Amino acid sequence: MTRETVVLLHGIFRGRADMWPLQKYLEFKGYDVLNISYPARRRKLEDLAFILHHKIHKHKKYNPSAKLHFVTHSLGGLLARYYIRDFCPENIGKVVMLGPPNSGSEWADYMLKKSWLKPVFSFGFGPVGEQLLTTHVHDDCEDAEYELGIIAGRKNAVPFAKYILEGASDGMVPIERTKHKNMTAHLVMEVTHTYMITKPSVMRQVAIFLQNGKFAD
Repeated sequence: MTRETVVLLHGIFRGRADMWPLQKYLEFKGYDVLNISYPARRRKLEDLAFILHHKIHKHKKYNPSAKLHFVTHSLGGLLARYYIRDFCPENIGKVVMLGPPNSGSEWADYMLKKSWLKPVFSFGFGPVGEQLLTTHVHDDCEDAEYELGIIAGRKNAVPFAKYILEGASDGMVPIERTKHKNMTAHLVMEVTHTYMITKPSVMRQVAIFLQNGKFAD
């Protein structure tokens, strides 16, 4: 029986090492896992999607005949959307996004509005920064059909976030902004943005969605 493949995509200030616990868990569950790094702060999402395409197809574990799933954290969710839009893989399986800024974050809006923060934002986030604005529109591949599960956090450990973000949030992304019009399921958990990828409860829900196309109650 062909083992299904899962591509892991880290967030903007993280790396593949941060996804290692999730990688080991999903490998234990029987998946071939491609834990891929990408230069998040050096390119726009369109360019990152091209880089990702190359890395996936050159990966020694990649099997073009196997189902291709994605499990992403934060910015990685947007990158998965761009990859699917630009390459429309025929073997696409399910996608699970953890804390994705699907409609941006007010943090990006706030930092770009403040003249003293704008240089810091531009330097820290790079070209992709403006794609995190709440006014930025991300187009999707209308022909791609896949089940999309989204997990949002509601534990805020970031000082002053409640004064900047709209509604409940994980400290970086409001719950409402994680949602996507084509999502199959949406789950809110008591986790923070940064550490949700390490929580066993989150990992279990990821595996459940990959298996069943829905989260556990």
